[in-house]
Amino acid sequence: MKPIKLEMQAFGAFAKHTVIDFAKLNEAQMFLIRGATGSGKTTIFDAMMLALYGASSGEEAKKVGRNDFESWRCTKSKWDVETFVSFDFEVSGKLYHFKRSLIPKRKNLDKGYEAGEIVNGVLDSFFDKPTAELLNSKAEEIIGLTRDQFRQVVLLPQGQFETFLTSSTDEKDKILTKIFGCDIWDKYAERMYNNAEKVVNQLASEKKTADDLLGNEKDSEGNAITDPESLASYIEELKAELQANEDAHKAFNAEARQKQLNSDIELFAKFENLHELEDKAASYKKSEGNIKAAGKILDLANRAEPFRKRMSDLDKAQREQMKRAEGLKDIEELIPKASLELDKAKAELEKVSSSTRVENNNKRIGQLQDKRKTYEEIDSLKAELDKVSGIYAKADAEFKTCKSKSKEADEAVVSKNTALSEATAKAALVRTKYLEGICGELATELAEDKPCPVCGSLHHPSPAVRLESSVSKEDMEKAEEDAKSCKTLFDKALQAKDAADKELSAKQSAVNASLEQLNEAKASYGAALKNLIEGIDDLKMLEDQISMLTEDNKEFEALVKKLEGEASKKQEALTSLIAKKTQAEAEYKVAKAAYSDCSIALDKAIAESDFDSSDEVSLALKTPEEMQALTQKITSYETAVKENLEGITRAKSELEGKIEPDKNLFDSRQEEISSESEKYNKTKSVLDGNISRLTVLYSSVSKTLEHYNANINQAQADLKFARLVRGDTGIGLKRYILAIKFDQIVNSANEMLKKMHGGRYQLVRTDDKGEGRKRGLEFKVRDSEALQEGLRSVRMLSGGEKFLVSLALSIGMSTIAKRSGAKIESLFIDEGFGTLDADSVCEAMSTLESVKSGSGTIGIISHVEMLTAFVPRILEVVSKPDGSYIL
Repeated sequence: MKPIKLEMQAFGAFAKHTVIDFAKLNEAQMFLIRGATGSGKTTIFDAMMLALYGASSGEEAKKVGRNDFESWRCTKSKWDVETFVSFDFEVSGKLYHFKRSLIPKRKNLDKGYEAGEIVNGVLDSFFDKPTAELLNSKAEEIIGLTRDQFRQVVLLPQGQFETFLTSSTDEKDKILTKIFGCDIWDKYAERMYNNAEKVVNQLASEKKTADDLLGNEKDSEGNAITDPESLASYIEELKAELQANEDAHKAFNAEARQKQLNSDIELFAKFENLHELEDKAASYKKSEGNIKAAGKILDLANRAEPFRKRMSDLDKAQREQMKRAEGLKDIEELIPKASLELDKAKAELEKVSSSTRVENNNKRIGQLQDKRKTYEEIDSLKAELDKVSGIYAKADAEFKTCKSKSKEADEAVVSKNTALSEATAKAALVRTKYLEGICGELATELAEDKPCPVCGSLHHPSPAVRLESSVSKEDMEKAEEDAKSCKTLFDKALQAKDAADKELSAKQSAVNASLEQLNEAKASYGAALKNLIEGIDDLKMLEDQISMLTEDNKEFEALVKKLEGEASKKQEALTSLIAKKTQAEAEYKVAKAAYSDCSIALDKAIAESDFDSSDEVSLALKTPEEMQALTQKITSYETAVKENLEGITRAKSELEGKIEPDKNLFDSRQEEISSESEKYNKTKSVLDGNISRLTVLYSSVSKTLEHYNANINQAQADLKFARLVRGDTGIGLKRYILAIKFDQIVNSANEMLKKMHGGRYQLVRTDDKGEGRKRGLEFKVRDSEALQEGLRSVRMLSGGEKFLVSLALSIGMSTIAKRSGAKIESLFIDEGFGTLDADSVCEAMSTLESVKSGSGTIGIISHVEMLTAFVPRILEVVSKPDGSYIL
């Protein structure tokens, strides 16, 4: 993980927006963060940790609530200022961005989260709805370390340098596995074990299945079958039983018996059919009287048929006479109603025609037209009032805008003045440092045989040494130039404020003038309103009133015309009804005469026939459907009687000389045949099924046991080897590879320890069992100055010794991890140098200097002044009343 940029605001000691560009610091490969106690140096590392894992850099965070983001909100920031930490970093050539924020609301703080990959300057977010937990797990996935592992490998927190050094074998196992990706060997060993175990279990399962299948079977005597040979013998017994069943079935001859039974059943059915035909013949004899009666009715209907048309004509004439009578009656009832409606229409017309409504409307229209000029003047005054109101509103808006600009100009003056004060103070501080280190600065320009500008000597055996804390002339001139730039910006802000104040004064005058015009327009308009007609407020309402009265006149004229038309229509309707009555009377007279003629002609024809009256003829007449039904009934009866007689003759001829079988014996005979067949088929089916099933079982079990015996020994040997690889009985494959990597780390760390304290201390890996259950990753120290040769626990080292050994171990781990393609590209050290003497500091820094190119970026927090002579880039954290700043 290589840091690129850190941003924070209202966080810890940093009230204002603060940006640390690690990209520039990465170029120097090593940087130092220094400042007074409590200024916020460690807060920088805390910000990185909180952005990534939601937790601070120190282990004590668990106890004092330093992992609570809200607890980190700066107390020197205003409530409406957002608190956030934003960290951009690079892993394996990819750029990532993580951000956590606290957004002030009216009563509380809303938490915000952001995480994604930056591609071509655009953030590609990981989550649609990010949460703290999602960011934590994503950081662990990208970096390859948990929060606590990050504290032990990448960041050495204040007072906790020896955490990895003194950690248990279990914890070292987890860290090294993640760094070097050794979990692949665990997976490989586990996969090998699972495959071997699967084969052994599969073979055992197959054998158990075969044994269970055999154990479920019993022979003819009820004894359990335990081996394939016993099963084969039992199958042969079942085959013999199957043959005996087949012989008994052939002896019974069920097919011949069934054939005879079927023949007897068919013969019985023929005798039964003869009995049914004889029963039908008796039934037809009983119906003979009804058929003769139907013949008489049909004969009478045929004789009455010639009278059908005469009776139909009489009925039609009678209905026509009644229709004409009813029509005449309806017209006679409508005439009085039509006369009454005509009288009502004439009365309504007379009532409306006598109204004075139009005269009154015309009088009111004249009065309103006389007031038109007055209303036109009022509308003109209203338009002028609206115009003046618009001018005033515009002037007032411009005045408020200028007032806002004036306020912004005031704030700009204050801001530029603050910047000027800070730049002037910084320039003075830089000049002081420059003057303090001027001798060292001048000494860099001395040359042999050229006079010293201070003492004039041509030889310079002991020139002054430039202090690391001093600044160059260029730095001083740049600081003074920055102060001049701030002064220029401050002067421009003052000029902008004067211009804004002048413009504000001009807009105030314009507002006052337009307000005076507005008041005058309101007064004129108010005086004109007193001449208005009550209820009519403007010219439009006046014109609407005139239009309404004019329209009312038109509606009245239309009403009169409508009533005249309705009266005319009523008169026409009455005249039409009187004409229709005359015509209806003539038509009724004609229909009455026609009915009389038809009645005389029918009576004459009946008198010449066998019928006595028209009622007798009407009763004898039948509809075509009824006559067809009678004919069909008689014909069907005669046909059925003939067919029945023919059927009886044929049946008796076919059954002549044959004896009718006994139906009561059919069921018992069929039961005997079916019972024998069912018993035969059931026994055959059971025996066939058992023989087939047991034959398949014999083949399957034989093959399974042969396969088991051929493969079980090799499978058990493979499983035993897989347990060894997994480490069930000792050091497994992954622990063996981790031990190799661990030895490389220890060797790399020992190469650095040779340069410290004259190479007094060397780390040694042991197979001792640590705090956890595992062994093989424990440390001990060999002290070359000890009087008695041997190893001692790393926990017995002093604070400074632990720091040096932990530092060498971290660098060694970073070096080996980088060679193996792991993601460790940074090392951050929070304090620790204060426990070292001057020589140890020089040795430690010399070691860091020698390995910085291979360890990526190294960041150090320390109060130790002499570190400034070794570190090329320094971040100064300065604490001020309004919050801390980074210089």
